[in-house]
Amino acid sequence: MEVKQEIILPKEAEVLINASDTDEYELVGHTGPVFSVAISVDDKHLLSGSYDNTIRRWSLQTKGILMIYYGHNFPVWDVKFAPLGSYFASCSADRTAKLWILKNSSPIRIFAG
Repeated sequence: MEVKQEIILPKEAEVLINASDTDEYELVGHTGPVFSVAISVDDKHLLSGSYDNTIRRWSLQTKGILMIYYGHNFPVWDVKFAPLGSYFASCSADRTAKLWILKNSSPIRIFAG
């Protein structure tokens, strides 16, 4: 039987929590279900797209949040890193796909359909 450690964090805490002795982590910070995750080519970052209309970039080294990306008006269904790693794309129920640079909190291109 697996025993999970209960960790109580402030509501605004945004971290990856290792709840067991495995390599499984829980994303704490989104206010809705997470629909998609992507790991960067260098294995340093993780992106998560959520029902809360946001994308979050996490550090896989520190297990903390690095940036929150706002720009979609409906849930984010999918996120993908570009092969070179400094760009990523997202798509949403708002019928848009967006191209982002990791260091900017706003999209650089919006594709509507």
